[in-house]
Amino acid sequence: MNLYFENENMKAEIVEKIKNKSLRVVVIGLGYVGWPLAKLCAEKGYNTIGIDCEQTVIDRISKNLKIDRLILTRDESYIAQGDI
Repeated sequence: MNLYFENENMKAEIVEKIKNKSLRVVVIGLGYVGWPLAKLCAEKGYNTIGIDCEQTVIDRISKNLKIDRLILTRDESYIAQGDI
């Protein structure tokens, strides 16, 4: 895996979290790229937070949506909870 990190300890931590599915993913913007990315990460078993500034986008996506490990929100404070 070719990842660039200034700190090798951080790289090892991220790689370990990827392997054991404890990585917390934050996706900002739930448009044509962000929504499929957030959905895929959650479906693959990663705790995922999707953030969008438009409540109508969140409401449209959330309708009849049942994906474990996925949170959709407008709350930007969730950004700090992500590993990537």
